[in-house]
Amino acid sequence: MKTPFAILCLLFCVLTAQAQTLPGFSFNTGDNSFTYDDPDDPGAVVTGYIRKPTTAAASGQAILICHGKGGSAANFNSQHAANFVQWGYYCIVPQLSHAGAGGGTSSNEGYCPENSRIGRACLKILADVPTVDTTRVAMFGHSMGAYFTGGFCGENPSPYPALRAAILGAGGSQGTGGSSTNALPTQAEVAGITAPMLLFHGTQDTSYPRSQDLKASLDANSVPNRLLLYQAVPHGIMDANQKRADVYSIGRAWFTTHGVLSFAGNTAPTISAPASVTVTAGVASSPVAVTIGDGQTAASALTVEAFSLDADVAGTTTPPVPAYSGRLNNSGLVWGGSGANRTLTITPAAGVTGTVEVALVVTDGTVSTGQLATVHYLQVTITSGAPPLTLAYNTGGTRINVNRNATPGSSLTATGGTAPYSWALVSGSLPAGITLNSNGTFSGTSTASGGHTFRARATDTLGATGEADFSLWVNATRQGTVTPITFNGPVTGAPVTFSLYLPPGYSGGSASYPIVYHLHGIGGTHDGPQITTVPVSHEAAVSAGLIEPCIIVFPDGYNDSFWADAINVVKPAETNIMQEIIPHMEANYRVRPGGNHRVIQGFSMGGFGAAKFATKFPASFACCAVYDGAMLTWTQMQQRHANQTANIFNNSMAAYNDHSAFHWVVQNAATLRDSMPFRDAVGDLVSENQAWKAALDAQSIPSGYVETGLPHSVGPLLDAQGANMWEFIAAALAAAADDFTISFPGGGAELAASTGSAMNVTLSASGGTAPYTWSVLSGALPAGVTLSSAGVLSGTPTATGTFTFTVQVSDSGGGTDTQQLVLTVNAPPAITPQASRDVNGNIVLAWPTTIGAWYQVEVSDDLMNWLPLGVAVAATQTAMSWTDNGTLTGTPPATDDRRFYRVRDFGVFTVNVSGNNFTYTDAQRSVTGVLRTPTGSGSFPAVIINHGTSGTAAGYAGARANEMLPWGLVCIGANLTHQDANGPEVDLGHSPENHARIEACLAVLASRGYVDMNRVVMFGNSRGGFTTAGSASLLHSRIKAIGICAGGVRSEE
Repeated sequence: MKTPFAILCLLFCVLTAQAQTLPGFSFNTGDNSFTYDDPDDPGAVVTGYIRKPTTAAASGQAILICHGKGGSAANFNSQHAANFVQWGYYCIVPQLSHAGAGGGTSSNEGYCPENSRIGRACLKILADVPTVDTTRVAMFGHSMGAYFTGGFCGENPSPYPALRAAILGAGGSQGTGGSSTNALPTQAEVAGITAPMLLFHGTQDTSYPRSQDLKASLDANSVPNRLLLYQAVPHGIMDANQKRADVYSIGRAWFTTHGVLSFAGNTAPTISAPASVTVTAGVASSPVAVTIGDGQTAASALTVEAFSLDADVAGTTTPPVPAYSGRLNNSGLVWGGSGANRTLTITPAAGVTGTVEVALVVTDGTVSTGQLATVHYLQVTITSGAPPLTLAYNTGGTRINVNRNATPGSSLTATGGTAPYSWALVSGSLPAGITLNSNGTFSGTSTASGGHTFRARATDTLGATGEADFSLWVNATRQGTVTPITFNGPVTGAPVTFSLYLPPGYSGGSASYPIVYHLHGIGGTHDGPQITTVPVSHEAAVSAGLIEPCIIVFPDGYNDSFWADAINVVKPAETNIMQEIIPHMEANYRVRPGGNHRVIQGFSMGGFGAAKFATKFPASFACCAVYDGAMLTWTQMQQRHANQTANIFNNSMAAYNDHSAFHWVVQNAATLRDSMPFRDAVGDLVSENQAWKAALDAQSIPSGYVETGLPHSVGPLLDAQGANMWEFIAAALAAAADDFTISFPGGGAELAASTGSAMNVTLSASGGTAPYTWSVLSGALPAGVTLSSAGVLSGTPTATGTFTFTVQVSDSGGGTDTQQLVLTVNAPPAITPQASRDVNGNIVLAWPTTIGAWYQVEVSDDLMNWLPLGVAVAATQTAMSWTDNGTLTGTPPATDDRRFYRVRDFGVFTVNVSGNNFTYTDAQRSVTGVLRTPTGSGSFPAVIINHGTSGTAAGYAGARANEMLPWGLVCIGANLTHQDANGPEVDLGHSPENHARIEACLAVLASRGYVDMNRVVMFGNSRGGFTTAGSASLLHSRIKAIGICAGGVRSEE
């Protein structure tokens, strides 16, 4: 039987035999120590330990292990190398310059020139071992050794391959601006790192920001990395009594993933689990499914481990570290299941919350066959388990109002915990004189008008707490004016009376206002208490910034009309409002016109009426607000109000339905669903308003609803819910204010202009409140064109093209609308010259001063059909007559004939013809294609041939030209944009660019003296057919006929 010493000697026989060939290297087989005095670096001796892997499956991976300050190679050899050789590593552990109890100085420890020299010597030793794969050398360092690891990996020390991967414990780098004499590598020194790095650090280690600095550098340079930050762990994170087990297992997976660990015939295992789970403190979770697998090892033989980054830490005295109770201990991570289907049950500590990272590691194989590992990181969110407390006023919401010298009628309430609750003021302030009691009620009164916000905390009997912010507003006295108004109704012919509230600043101002119609309850009049309570509530909301100032109208409901046109008594309440008061207000006051600026609301009987008006006339109002509405069905109306049933409704259900929201909400459901928001603040009439809410819900009509528990009185309801109601109204008005449209000349959103010609187009809007303000929201206008705030597009375009942009218009009520416009700028159209006769009877055309390089005179008898007169010529003179230079043909008309002439300006362009190909060039584009001419002297008719998708001019137009030339046709075809079938759809077929290329073909033909421009036709296939039809519609009589194959047009969308 061999002794352990003999076995050790056998294990290192290859290593020692090879090492004898490295000059200056000596090895002690007894303790695995070495000394290396490199002849190339005399006097610089390196000592340490080198060990060979203990598994026969080893495949050449090696690791450079670096101890910390005050440590030693011997210590890390026994602690770490002894383990790593079992993984299949060649391990080399040098004695670094910061070894020993005193360590070195800041300039001679960590990452420093001496340690860099030692590291290079270690790589040289490893490279001399034939079974070491120098492309799979990793580094492992702690503390000062981690500093050295980071800096040395940044060197990528030549001539050796770059380090493959690294693990650092309690290490890192300097932040920006660090000194190169410090033990920590600088940002510049770690910038060259290519090795993926796994960083372990503890929060109790005050140096952990250094790991974060290194991570930031790695992230900036896209180097794979992960920082595992362990809660409350001290500097000795790699110690056996700290996180060495985590480091080894997770580290094995890191080195597997990044190609350091590799064994013949073995592939890495797989693991699949959720990225995150949520669990309850102190409670075992439902099993979390974890699926594992491996190509060689049976799933049942795979090893699974779980490591929490927030587990118990035992207190120590050297250095002093307090004990820490983790939020999720490893003992709370329990594996279950079997084979490939494993489970993890998670039990956090009681009374904790937050997120904890857990590393799940699966390892395959055996020590003898070589083991690989894979890690999955699971984010565990721990919740308290108790439902959060929800805080509010008992009357709903978090805002209330109170009158001066009055005690708030609402109190604070909480749900979600265990009653009773105790209340306390956390921050903010209450109005002077008002206090919050521990039971959530208020005491005292205040004379200090204005708003106060405060934060309150509720605590239930089990200690659960919740906080929320609240508002308490002390109303000021009314600042606006209320005036009774009477005028003679144009429909009823009788006096119509109402009370009118005008906000502060109305008199002498010029602003226009939204308008609110508030309807009183049964037994009330237009000048009841509501003319004070409603404006006071409104002004408080204005002061709080919840709504803009409004005009408020208080109509008279004839005491008990239920806001209907009574049948048996003279009480035309509906007619008064819809046909008389609304037109009167919009004709005589600065009211924003239209239903989108109009609000209907009411209390009790007024709530019944408000809901009727909103549902019966949905286009007339932007929203409806109901305060404890008397939402009575026909049966309830008969039972409770027999007199009104007879006098108002003539005991007729049909008459009732005509004035009932329950009827109209069904009839006009579709319109109401799209445009009429409702909100209901309920007091005593709970069942009635629940029935109304159910009617709205049945039609899927949006509505807000709150039960306050208050008595049937509008004042307390306004105090409790007025602020919320005014905010609702403001939102509805803002949404309705958007309900207007932009219109354009000709009714479309496509405009046209010509270069060199001034344009002046006025945009307009309707449905909003003038004045309107215009702007360009996105896109760009053509050069030379601007949009004024008044909506006028003006200027002189300087370049052709299609310009798409979006305009926005805002009205005075804050509403906006947008519209996309397309402005196509074309080359100038044909120019109409001035014609006269000279003394010899010749017609003389006054030459346009802006004509381009090529022109053609066209003649017409009716201003509709224009024929080219002669051929196109180059512009050489400032005047032209029938007899000039022989370029014009035809007989001058008789003196009494009526003819019209114009000059078609083809602009400045050049044409180069080479064989059967042409190139047309102007300031905007270059167009290529084919040009074929029949034999003979002409003049000839011509055909423009347009190819289809993925075709070319040479291919398709060339083939068709071979067929058409014998017909005596000049054949021309341009390369169109749909040569590339994958181009944008908008550029294919009939597009602005393809039309410009057709115009270029016409210019080329016009410049050829042998083409009869009165006989030009077009032919197209597929998308070329689309181009043919579209351009022919724009060119009118310039194209005499078209032919289309597999093309066409689309119907209007």
